[in-house]
Amino acid sequence: MFREYGVFSWFTPKAYQGTEWSDSQILAGYVELAASCLTATFVLTQRSAAVSRIIKGTNQELKQQLLPELSQGTIHATIGISHLTTSHQHLGQPALRASFDADGIVVQGFSPWVTAAEQADWLVVAATMVEQPDQQVMFAVPRQHPGVTVDAPANLLALSSSRTGAVLFNDCRIPRRWIIDGPNDQLIRGGGGKTGGLQTSALALGHAWQAIEYLNKQSQRRESLAPSVHSLISQWQVLYQRLLDLTDDSEQLRLGANQLVMTATQAAMIAAKGAGFVAGHPVGRWCREALFFLVWSCPQNVANAQLCELASIANTPPNQ
Repeated sequence: MFREYGVFSWFTPKAYQGTEWSDSQILAGYVELAASCLTATFVLTQRSAAVSRIIKGTNQELKQQLLPELSQGTIHATIGISHLTTSHQHLGQPALRASFDADGIVVQGFSPWVTAAEQADWLVVAATMVEQPDQQVMFAVPRQHPGVTVDAPANLLALSSSRTGAVLFNDCRIPRRWIIDGPNDQLIRGGGGKTGGLQTSALALGHAWQAIEYLNKQSQRRESLAPSVHSLISQWQVLYQRLLDLTDDSEQLRLGANQLVMTATQAAMIAAKGAGFVAGHPVGRWCREALFFLVWSCPQNVANAQLCELASIANTPPNQ
């Protein structure tokens, strides 16, 4: 159905083998992957985020150590930085804290949401400096390093196969050779860590398309569904084009993608009727998975706008 509606008509992976993909092509790839399996695509984004942080970091020695094997797929890395952007921001003190010692830093606390940590060889994590609370430091650490404990994955409502859970740090000593960047006050803002970015919207659009495709198939036998399908496709195409255009207003795009993925999955449930509410039906799973976008890396502005939308309250745009 993607190509039936002119989506991905240019996207032929073989044509790009051995060449560098543009940002738009990468985002389009995430959309198509998410339309097939949201969980696997989510895990992939966490690996990509970890690799991106290492690449953008200032530690050349660490790059030489890790990037060759990461690029070959012989080792796996994942990332845990949500506690510095959206998660546990209401606590009285940072969830993960670092202090200087003679050889590097000592880390205490926990990173609450780390995906596939059990399978990772390296964890890319960020902590707040005890001596300078306005600054953060990012580091890589082997999963089996002393002082690191991977907690049991959380029992999630959906995407449980991502094996996402907390990683605990108890007097964990990180040598300077593993520090990716910092300490500084621009670490999260300056390294691609802004929440509500285009990547999360790409996954939301991919997941929404899965539900829209289901509705389209149902509409071929039930004409009453056709107007809803055409409207959802039209909304999706507008948001998809804004994604490929690399819109500067990523929070507004995220809000639109969130609203569409919730609407499309619930519309699919209505079309599926009682069968969709039976455990094991894909539509029921899609509805649960859509809830993920209300909590995954969701900026407060977007969350507030979504609450106002649900409560039918007039609201200013998310970026105001």
